[in-house]
Amino acid sequence: MSTRDAGPRDACGLVSMLFSDPPAVAEVPPSAWGFGGLHGGLALGLVASSVRRSLRGHSLRSITGQFHQPVRETFAIDTRVIRSGRNASAVQATGSDSAGMCLTATAILGVDQEGTVPTYAPDAPDTPGPHALASLEGLTHQVPVLSQVDVRPVGSIRPYSGAENPTMTAWMRVRGHDVPVDPSAVVFLLDALPPSYTAVLRQPRPVPTIEFSAHLTAHVPTSPWVLVRSRTVRAEAGGWVTESIDAWDLEGTHLASAQQLRLAVAARPSPRRA
Repeated sequence: MSTRDAGPRDACGLVSMLFSDPPAVAEVPPSAWGFGGLHGGLALGLVASSVRRSLRGHSLRSITGQFHQPVRETFAIDTRVIRSGRNASAVQATGSDSAGMCLTATAILGVDQEGTVPTYAPDAPDTPGPHALASLEGLTHQVPVLSQVDVRPVGSIRPYSGAENPTMTAWMRVRGHDVPVDPSAVVFLLDALPPSYTAVLRQPRPVPTIEFSAHLTAHVPTSPWVLVRSRTVRAEAGGWVTESIDAWDLEGTHLASAQQLRLAVAARPSPRRA
């Protein structure tokens, strides 16, 4: 099945992009950018919306995307159902712009089984509620899409501060959207914090996402607010970074887990002049 069956449509903002059925070809305004192009979590959230439309009877349980190059102009999404089963189904998707393929993704959708089984989920951190915390400012010059996200940090979130602990925690919601988030928005918010690894760095250095995998629960959020904790669990000398992320709602119910593979890109040397 292909979703490439409609013409471009202007994307007037994050709410319009995330909380309505995405067109097959979406315009990418600068306000939707992360570092140098369409924000990775937003791109995967848009793909998740298209995937969910492919199999409306099943819930999105996981989506994994690999990012190949930045998206800067338009974003075209193609989906194809590769397995449609009674309990679980799989969908492949690609995202491309005028320069070619930018993203490939695979999603699993499924239905809950009957009966009672033992359950386990990570406990939510003991934090104040979002209304007791101040909004974080100063990130939008680096990540324009965050101008449309209310970020309320728990503790200190300071990229490139030389901290000892590469962990960031914050309540977040999409500005202008006061109803509960849906799975596509949860995918975006899982990636909305700055890379946790930047907390231990002292000099600015890009740490882009190479692969992002989100696993969602069947819980239906009851609030626009989502608590997100992101932490670096491994960083190698060669710059490869593994990041683990969890999200909860206001009641402390676990919504999703994610892992990211990032690369701390070394600064390119300045060209030598004769």
